[in-house]
Amino acid sequence: MDFPRTLRERRTHRRLSQLELATRAGTTRRHLSFIESGRSAPGRGMVVRLAESLDLPLRERNELLLSAGYAPVYAEHPLDGPEPAPVRTALGHLLDGHLPYPALVVDRSGDVVAADAALGLLTEGVAAELVGPGTNAYRLALHPDGLAPRILNFGAWARHILERTTHLGALHAELLGYVGAPEAAPSDRPSDRPSDRPSDRPSDRPSDRPSGLPSSPCSCSVSQG
Repeated sequence: MDFPRTLRERRTHRRLSQLELATRAGTTRRHLSFIESGRSAPGRGMVVRLAESLDLPLRERNELLLSAGYAPVYAEHPLDGPEPAPVRTALGHLLDGHLPYPALVVDRSGDVVAADAALGLLTEGVAAELVGPGTNAYRLALHPDGLAPRILNFGAWARHILERTTHLGALHAELLGYVGAPEAAPSDRPSDRPSDRPSDRPSDRPSDRPSGLPSSPCSCSVSQG
């Protein structure tokens, strides 16, 4: 992995200028420019400060350190291992507390690692290959045989997911195939989306008015030293 290129990609993905990142990391724009061009090799402390200033997940901070030739700082453990047991307990409480509404936990690739008992209400009627073991929440949300026809603000939601999945390579390309480029994602206006017709909306009301689901997204990074 090429450190200058990786750093530049992480910065531009977060829409930060060199001056903004340099200010956050306590250095100068000139020095950062030299680092990104490969004319200057940063020390370990500088790499850590840059990673923190970019607010990278811990795994990506390790990757950035490795690309610069330094050992990782943050230990990594599987979610089903003994070390993250308190995390699993906390996630379980969050899922239970979200009932009777559907809730799920996904990893950085969008794969579902845990869900509450109400998830089936949300996925009822979608294509069988999109649910079950190996379910990917991003694919489920944007696939035309998944939840896409039921999402009233599909344009905004699709753009949000596409912007969050640029690092996923093949999966991101697959999702683009469902909805097109972010700026070309379908409009949220009912007249522009045939699936926004009342008969296609998920509803639990006799009048078949569109129903909405509360959303409370959160993320966590866990360091096990």
